[in-house]
Amino acid sequence: MTLTMKRATKNKCAMLMICMAICGILSCQTQNRSNDEGFKSLSVQEYEKAIGKKNVVRLDVRTAKEFAEGHIEGAVNFDVLKSDFEKKATATLPKNKTIAVNCRSGKRSKTAAAILAKNGYRVVELDSGYNGWTNAGKKTVKEWDGKEYDYTTFQNVRPPRLMEVFEVARSFMAETGNPKQWVEGYPSEEVIMEDIGNGDSYVVEKDDKVVATFVLREGDDPTYDIIYNGEWLNSEPYATIHRIATSGEAKGIMHIVMQFAKQRHDNIRIDTHEDNKVMRHLIMKEDFKYCGVIRCWSGAERLAYQFSRHK
Repeated sequence: MTLTMKRATKNKCAMLMICMAICGILSCQTQNRSNDEGFKSLSVQEYEKAIGKKNVVRLDVRTAKEFAEGHIEGAVNFDVLKSDFEKKATATLPKNKTIAVNCRSGKRSKTAAAILAKNGYRVVELDSGYNGWTNAGKKTVKEWDGKEYDYTTFQNVRPPRLMEVFEVARSFMAETGNPKQWVEGYPSEEVIMEDIGNGDSYVVEKDDKVVATFVLREGDDPTYDIIYNGEWLNSEPYATIHRIATSGEAKGIMHIVMQFAKQRHDNIRIDTHEDNKVMRHLIMKEDFKYCGVIRCWSGAERLAYQFSRHK
């Protein structure tokens, strides 16, 4: 009996040693695979620390429906299972920032991370996915309406459709107590064409139809050089959102625009008319801070706001 027990113990030890060796080999293979594909897999704690740094874009690669049900705050959503993921991601995501990727459980994020790394991005991914994040009790938000939208530049859109969108926006402003902000047909077709030429004008499309338009302009805005009755949050480089308008055919446009803007910039500024109570509410809802009063190109006063990822 004693001999049998000893043999059993030896066999168990031998099997344990073999299993440990195999695990060690597999571990090395997994590590080499990650290194070879150019991205790092992080724990929840490591990922939380990584996305808290400057120059990081948070990317959720689940479906729009999954994203709508809850996501990590500040994340943008590109579905890695869609055939145009690589084209859309590489055309939109900035290469001068680290891309922090998550999915539901960690499988799709590794696929997306490998694609992005292949295209020259610095990439980290959440190894245990959104499930691991929520199981650890980390903060999530639910503020997307679940509908899918595409961004494009103005070059593929004819000015008449944009003029229609702006006309709807002007009418809405007047109906909601703000008839003085966009007057005399502003913005004119000439202004729109100038925006197109600058290359920083965009539309939001839903079902191949333009439902909104906006300008996201990087660099100093001369009208922001002087601010009254307050001050900007910081003097760091920023981008400005101008001429945001919607046709009324889609909800959550301001949030959609901000998600797009956050992909590219840590500091974003915007201004609006005092009477534009609807926009003022939406601006504050997107975590902007009121900073003071500026004068726009016409000399008229505008309320100025700034979003800063790192307050």
